[in-house]
Amino acid sequence: EADAERLAEASFQKPGPRRAPVNAYLVNLGDRLVLVDAGTSDSMGPSLGRLPAAIEAAGVSPDQIDTLLITHMHPDHI
Repeated sequence: EADAERLAEASFQKPGPRRAPVNAYLVNLGDRLVLVDAGTSDSMGPSLGRLPAAIEAAGVSPDQIDTLLITHMHPDHI
């Protein structure tokens, strides 16, 4: 906890929980790409559904993703 507080302060942020407005992560394990959750597409609002563009912006095409890991069955993750 002390380390987290020190790092937050060093980056000019208030110590405490961080909100991450992300519901999908692409993890490069070196020998494979893992997509953690697939997002909601645009079914929960017009500002969502940007996962394909975000993957492309990272220089990855969908066919390069080896594994999809779904953490839980909420609509914003599957």
